[in-house]
Amino acid sequence: MMRNMIGFYKLSRHAVESTSGQITWAKIRDTMGDMIYRLSSMKFEDPADGEQVLVERYTQLQRDMEEQFRSLSD
Repeated sequence: MMRNMIGFYKLSRHAVESTSGQITWAKIRDTMGDMIYRLSSMKFEDPADGEQVLVERYTQLQRDMEEQFRSLSD
């Protein structure tokens, strides 16, 4: 869970720094509202689902996050 939160921060920071002002924190917040919601909803995952299920969900979230940042930068 923490890996995804830190990953979002790092991807956001990289997008802002590497685009010379084309992408701002406000643009990230506006275009990635669903991703921010998914990140904040991770805390409600049920541990009874099992470690493997949770790892798969968090890994998929990480992939989706990386894909959205790629499309935002393009």
